[in-house]
Amino acid sequence: MNAIIDNNKDFLNFIKNNSFGVNFNNFTNSNDILNEINNVNVMVYGSKIDKSYLTTFDQLNPLTIAITKKNEKILECLLNICKLLELNLNGHKRYKDSLLYHAISSNNSKILLKVLSYPNLRIDIFDEDDYNTALHHYCRKFKSPEDCQEIINIMIERTNDLNRINGKGKTPLHKAILNNSIRLMLVHTLIENGARLNVFNYNDYTPLHCAIKLGRSDVILKLLKNGADLSLQKNSSPSSYQLAIQLDSPNVIKLINNYLNLSSFLDKHLLSNYLLQFLKRDILYSNLNDLNEETLIEMGLQKDKILLILK
Repeated sequence: MNAIIDNNKDFLNFIKNNSFGVNFNNFTNSNDILNEINNVNVMVYGSKIDKSYLTTFDQLNPLTIAITKKNEKILECLLNICKLLELNLNGHKRYKDSLLYHAISSNNSKILLKVLSYPNLRIDIFDEDDYNTALHHYCRKFKSPEDCQEIINIMIERTNDLNRINGKGKTPLHKAILNNSIRLMLVHTLIENGARLNVFNYNDYTPLHCAIKLGRSDVILKLLKNGADLSLQKNSSPSSYQLAIQLDSPNVIKLINNYLNLSSFLDKHLLSNYLLQFLKRDILYSNLNDLNEETLIEMGLQKDKILLILK
């Protein structure tokens, strides 16, 4: 293909299918498109394009346009061009100026996975106004269940600090509890990878406070199973248990009392060290009668303690 892409305008026109007779809609897969672009690679890479044109992610940036239009094929080709140019796509100082911000905001798993595959993409870049990172953003805002497990696994693997707090003292776990679509998966995965459970945000709320405020019994139980503390309190704010009483949610109070009764029962029999084992087997005070000797032996309890529980 005889084409001279000599400046930013020519490049944008090329990507928008308005120059050089290239119509990406005529191709059935990304390899076909990439092969077509490869015909002008020498001229593209040897042109006078300002590299900052591809790394300033405003509305005229070709990568941003591809993400906004959710065009995976064009995005893949652009990312390949950026790789050959060895461009840094982390934006500037602010996370909101990064390509990753736009990819997460697209709420499109395929788009986000393509962007995450770009070399040396930083997960921990943050905004100086609110200190949110990509992990905070993803945990709070991303809604698509498609490939969400794979995405969070990639982001956790590449973050330097799973428990980084933002400008309001919130960790990614605080944010995940507020996600209305993939909440439980996020909470489970963050906890399994070492998220701290008893961190207070600047409103003196732990993740357990947040789950109780939302009335989410499933998340509350998940947190309690992994060692969240109901009694923690900071300044004049209520503990999470006190908050549950104030909010007077029957289901939440029933769950918490069930948990507390189990804890008291085990304390009474000098078995408090086994509390989390009971919880992880979904054993609460209300279903102690369903226990059998085999399960208790598997948990490592001695014969005399087993008799106390089963009597």
